Order: sequence, then C-alpha cells, then structure tokens
Amino acid sequence: MADSLKNLLLAQDLGAKSESYYCKTAFIVIDDATIAWLKEKLQTTPGNTVRICLHQDAAAPFHEMLIAHKRAGDFRPHKHPAKSESYHVIEGRLRVNRFDNDGKLVSTLVLGPKGSGGAFMHRIPANTWHSTEPEGEYVVFHESKLGPFVDGDNVYPDWKPGR
Repeated sequence: MADSLKNLLLAQDLGAKSESYYCKTAFIVIDDATIAWLKEKLQTTPGNTVRICLHQDAAAPFHEMLIAHKRAGDFRPHKHPAKSESYHVIEGRLRVNRFDNDGKLVSTLVLGPKGSGGAFMHRIPANTWHSTEPEGEYVVFHESKLGPFVDGDNVYPDWKPGR
C-alpha cells in the first residue's frame, strides 16, 4: 500500500450500503495511488460502488467523497429535499440525468475530467430528481454536500424513469 494511502488511516464502514471507507486523519492528500486503489477495490466489490469518505463520520457537517462507480448496477433516481450536491469528475465519464416530478427525463449532462473538452463539474440543487451513472465501464468522481447524513436525505420516487 502506498504511503499516501497509509496516511489516510482508512477504516471501513461495515454498516454502509456500498463499500465505504472513512479517512481517520485530518490532513488528507489524494494522489494517483489513491485513485488506483479505489479502482482496484471497485473490481473486487460485490456492489457497483466504492467510496472514500474524506469526512470522519456520518455526523460531519460537510461531506466529501471520492466515489467510483462501475457500469453494472441500477442507479435509481432520487432527490435530497434539503441538500444540494456537487460532482467533479476525476476519471471516466459520469452521466447526470434530471427528471420532472412525473419521471420524465428533463435533461442529461455527461461530465468528463478536466481537459476532456466538456463540462467536468456540476451542482444539483436541492429537491431535484436526478440519477448518476457511469457513461463507460467506470467513473471516479468527487462528490460534496452538506452533512450530517440522516434518514430521509435520499428520497426515492414511486415512478420509474421515462426516457
């Protein structure tokens, strides 16, 4: 394991819905070795998501995460009634779909890394139906939003998306 990873003092969150790790250090440095480790974990996880939480626990007032998604899986539309969130793509491409209240697709934006010729960062306002999914085999991105994480932060619709 690279020194940069050792310095993160990663602790797995065994109660999380997806494979998740908290950084247990205050001084966080993310480098290529960190991204490589995240992608390697993505290949071996039974789910479709691996994340490194840069905040120390679910009660933190601000949440930042490095997230890797692989194509396999269902990325359900959802909304956060009181919280906006931002996505910043590091590697790969991330499709961000926005829906109206009836499940009709309103817009699609594909984010890529800086230098890819398109948008690389996007902010979703609170109370907006949306879904994210990798455009290719995988995507690695940085997500940020207000904490703490509480039940009800993610609301799922009764409808299935209509494209």
